[in-house]
Amino acid sequence: LIAIFGIDSRSNTDMREGKRSDCIMIASINKSTKEMKIVSVYRDSFLQIQDGSGLITKVNAAYAFGGPKLAIQTLNANLDLKITDYVAVNFLALTKAIDLIGGITVDISEGELAVINSGITEQINITGIYSDGVFSTGEQLLNGTQATAYARIRSTDQGDITRTERQREVISKMLAKAKTSDLQTLDSMLD
Repeated sequence: LIAIFGIDSRSNTDMREGKRSDCIMIASINKSTKEMKIVSVYRDSFLQIQDGSGLITKVNAAYAFGGPKLAIQTLNANLDLKITDYVAVNFLALTKAIDLIGGITVDISEGELAVINSGITEQINITGIYSDGVFSTGEQLLNGTQATAYARIRSTDQGDITRTERQREVISKMLAKAKTSDLQTLDSMLD
């Protein structure tokens, strides 16, 4: 099992504790079939933080209190898991990785279209990577900035439930596209 943390960091370099993990996923890889399944842990799930305090609070605080080590301990203890590895990314890393694979195609709904461009503006301000907006519904090829903004939308449909669906969609489409990428692209993406 591998924990995937999307860190809500407005800094392009700071990945340490002190930042909340607003995207929390757990990936299970079947080495025999090469299949991967991804589940989300809602960032607002109340779990007991495994720092000895007995504090029960939103799980996304565990990373802020003790980095990936405490976040993994909290997930393992509360969800009876055995996570040993993790990946943590910030907005810049996700944006660059998506750009390196040539973007991803998603189906933009009316509700998403109404809010994605304000998210794109925020992403530009955080990462410094310019992007055009998204102006149509339906299947759209999104660059890294657009796709990161898409994954962060939480003001439509069912809030965090739909947001985590978008996050899993982005990761799944990245992995599918990575399977067809050359080694140089994959190496750059991992960096």
